[in-house]
Amino acid sequence: MWKLDDIDFKTYHVRVTRATGVLDMPRLLDNSHDWLDLDGRDYWQPITDLKYHDREIVLNCYIKANSEAQFKSRLNAFFAALKAEGKRTLAPPYGDPVECYLDKHVLIERKTKYVTNYQIGVFVLRFTVPGDPAAIEVTIKRWTGEQNIDVTTVFSSNLRVQKALQGDIYSTISFESPEKLELKYFDYIEVNSNGNNKDIFHLASEPNYRKQSTNKYIYDLRLEHQGTWLGNSQFLNLNNESDFFIHANLEEIIEIIIVNHNRSWWNNFHKGSIESTERRLHKFSGEDCLSVLRRLCAEYKLEYEFKYIQAGKYYINVAEQVANDREVTLEYGKGMGLYELSREPFDKNDLCTILYAFGSNKNLKPGYRGGLGRLSFDNNPLSNNQGLHDGAGPHERTVFFDDIFPQRTAEVTAYEQKLTESLTPAEKYRHPNGIYKLTDSSLNFNLNDYLLGGLFAKVRMKTGNLAGYEFEIQMYDHDTKEMFLIPFKDERGDMFPNSLLTITSGDEYTLVDIDQPESYVAIAEAELESAAEAYLANYSIPKFPYRCIVDPAYMIENPGGFEVGDRVTIVDEDYGIDGLFRISNLTYDVYRKTYEFVLSDVARLTRRQQMEMRIDTIERAQEAMRKDQPENTRKDVETTNELRNRILHPNGDFIKCDPLFRNESIDPRMLAYDTGVPQFYLSDSLIETNIDNDEDKVRIEGGTISISNWEGGTLSRFEISKMRQAGMEYNPTRTWIVKPTTLTLPTKEGYWIYAKCNLRADPGEGDGWSKETVIVAYPEHLEVKLEIEDQWLFYKWGHISKGGA
Repeated sequence: MWKLDDIDFKTYHVRVTRATGVLDMPRLLDNSHDWLDLDGRDYWQPITDLKYHDREIVLNCYIKANSEAQFKSRLNAFFAALKAEGKRTLAPPYGDPVECYLDKHVLIERKTKYVTNYQIGVFVLRFTVPGDPAAIEVTIKRWTGEQNIDVTTVFSSNLRVQKALQGDIYSTISFESPEKLELKYFDYIEVNSNGNNKDIFHLASEPNYRKQSTNKYIYDLRLEHQGTWLGNSQFLNLNNESDFFIHANLEEIIEIIIVNHNRSWWNNFHKGSIESTERRLHKFSGEDCLSVLRRLCAEYKLEYEFKYIQAGKYYINVAEQVANDREVTLEYGKGMGLYELSREPFDKNDLCTILYAFGSNKNLKPGYRGGLGRLSFDNNPLSNNQGLHDGAGPHERTVFFDDIFPQRTAEVTAYEQKLTESLTPAEKYRHPNGIYKLTDSSLNFNLNDYLLGGLFAKVRMKTGNLAGYEFEIQMYDHDTKEMFLIPFKDERGDMFPNSLLTITSGDEYTLVDIDQPESYVAIAEAELESAAEAYLANYSIPKFPYRCIVDPAYMIENPGGFEVGDRVTIVDEDYGIDGLFRISNLTYDVYRKTYEFVLSDVARLTRRQQMEMRIDTIERAQEAMRKDQPENTRKDVETTNELRNRILHPNGDFIKCDPLFRNESIDPRMLAYDTGVPQFYLSDSLIETNIDNDEDKVRIEGGTISISNWEGGTLSRFEISKMRQAGMEYNPTRTWIVKPTTLTLPTKEGYWIYAKCNLRADPGEGDGWSKETVIVAYPEHLEVKLEIEDQWLFYKWGHISKGGA
């Protein structure tokens, strides 16, 4: 008994004379791979994943009636019963019922004449039993604000996940629909691309489709990974400003990123493992959180990843390299992992055989290596892989290692801080902005001897609450190893250090903008050379990216999937490779369960991505210049009162030398002695001529000659201040005794009279210095007022004109 749904064929006087295909096994959907050089086709799918084509059931039937009218009536009724939407259930007299549909036309052939009383017609029914779809079922979902709902389910054989190292992560899907789907921006799908993660990919715009008929709509969608949600959140500071500076390390920046994202979203991102970095001064202007994450990781030469926690939740991890060494060896061949392996051209921009390497320009004295502005080393430039030059020529490159410069990193031994409200009147007079005193008992050189003209020596904190901040050194006491710092005022007027953020013992710091001792310069040069050699060793050999397709049969035996950043071993005799290669780009075909890799040690950016990065860098620089120009112009046009307040001390109208000039940058001895500055003076000593009416005799009366700024006795302003605080008197004057002397000039020519002052020490004198003075006359004229020769200082006293006039 044949039935279609609940309809018995006999009801319509239909009989089946022959049936084929009822018990047939359908044809297998062929996803095999043909190993041309091995064993032919490999049918790798497990039984649970096997899929089959449609199969056809053919019924040869006849219908009978007693008259022509009855024949037509029964035939029309049977055809009407065959017409219905969707699938039908066909129940044969043997075997199991099957779901099928009738999609072929039915031809009736009448075997009797119209006039006979017995009417018979024969026909063939062709039912199609649907096979497995050559696609996977994908559910598109939506968050309503309260719950997740299923929007629709589609079938697609073209669902792929694309991942790039430090780049875009997205999925693409193509499918057909018999009707227009009510899809919206931010609808999403969930895809397991590595056997572990159920990643969320959402529509970043309203979906596009092609309408080919009223019942055929073709959709080609791109859905973005949840990590792009960071791009929808602006990077703001605590005052909700997008244009600002901040001293921070990368971990603190990521904390701000998460706070900004959570402002409007659902706590999707959490701080994971973050590589330790130094604090730096960062500038932000109208950037989104994802751009900030990518830019700063590039600036710190680190990599980030979104580590899956659960659906919709990720850790943000940052490391020197986001990489996992997989215990996987792949090579071409059946059962060995690879369908296909190809080598792509190497990027000539990553090739360097001659390297000009330079460090920073910090802490270098004028005239360093004949006037070089940056740190260098002997044998610069370096070269490697000279054989590559044959036929190709050298590949030169200049690299600046700005983080390498002569420096000494040490720990703070002690730190004392007194803010303005705690100062005594005397302390406030000397330190109007407070006392910020850093002590380093291990400092093994006198900082005052290594200052650079025109620059403040600075302390740069490397750890602690103020890591990344730089503070100018107002004065340094080598006896106590104490540095008095000038507080830093940011663009908001906040002072650092302050009562909340201060330096503590054990914090690490380094000195910048000084002429470092030669030992530290040599260490920095060696470090630079080592970094240059490592760079050249890495970039002097052409690095070919490889593209490979992984055999899905291999993945069945080795489940777990792959991620960008993973390192796998690739072996191929023809290419001559056997080693670890890093996955920089990954494509996962969800339907076919195949992986396609690009293997490279660096992120492979598309031309579009490279151009976008260049444009973004240029626009940020131009925007910074545009915004800063009016402010710089305003600052350049200072009023007289602003200039006065900046130069003169607030507690008096004397010049604030300490903030303006480095210690001992102006010394009286540096001034020319004929400028009118009273550095020398005579006391109780006169010159008389024509003694006893003899014009050739000259008498000098006894007295003293003094230098008020004697070099051996002058001190810096800081040392002078220390003496006065201790109740001691500062007097750098040196005095010589002039004994009464009579000279007889040998000729009538004019003579110059000089006082020769003995510069030698004399322990027998009270102050330890000789006070001997000899008066001499010379006919020649010395061009300067002062000459030092053989430990004698010549002071020009005057000129005696010619005699006999």
